Formats: sequence, structure tokens, C-alpha cells
Amino acid sequence: MAFAFSEKHIVDYHTFGYTIFRSILPTSLIGDLRRVTDRAREIAREESGPQSQRLQPVGKYDLNLRPFQDYAELPELYDAVHRLLTPEHSCGGGPEVLGILIEPAERAWVRERGPRRQKAMERWKRAQATAY
Repeated sequence: MAFAFSEKHIVDYHTFGYTIFRSILPTSLIGDLRRVTDRAREIAREESGPQSQRLQPVGKYDLNLRPFQDYAELPELYDAVHRLLTPEHSCGGGPEVLGILIEPAERAWVRERGPRRQKAMERWKRAQATAY
């Protein structure tokens, strides 16, 4: 299914603070991004250990930066961001500032626990049910 920008994107952004551009990224680009971020995770853990949570800036490392450039220059994403926000907004800051967040290997990021987790999950499920 091809991506189509709609008024719902604007409403969601103003209601929830975010919107989801479903099907905007080509499958091939997703694969390219996964491969380069897998390598970035390896570099981060080699450099800072298994609890490393970020590799930044990506331009400092021996990575294929083309997938990030393709992402930032994707015409459909560029158009959607400009329609949602303003023509002055962009989809990336370039390899000199771009960072990749990764989940730690041994201890996951702290998440809600107990009754707070259950309520958070219920809110998330309700939001997902009405997303599209």
C-alpha cells in the first residue's frame, strides 16, 4: 500500500504529539537501515560495552552512510514533514550530528512496572486501536 498524507496525520500530531507515516519507507531502505544500524550497535558495544545506548555521531565511524542520506532525502518523507510542520523542517541533521539509539544488551531500559505498567499498556492499546 502506498503512503498517502491525510488530514488525520495533522489531527494525530496535534492530539497526541506524534503521527505515524505508515508505508512511507520502501522495504529496501528499511533493510539497508537495519543492516547499518546492526553494525552501529556492534561498534557501540565494542567501544563502550554491552550497556551502550547510543552511537553518535555516525559520521565518525566506519559505516555506510548512504541509507541515512536516502532516508533524509526520501521525497515522500520530505513532503510529509513539510506538510505536517513547515518547509523549514528537515528529516535529518547529517552524519556530523546523527546518532543511533540502541537498547542495552544486558539490562533493558527501565519500563513501567506493576499497576502503572498495566495502565500504560491499556492506554497504548487504546491509542493503537484508533490509530488507523
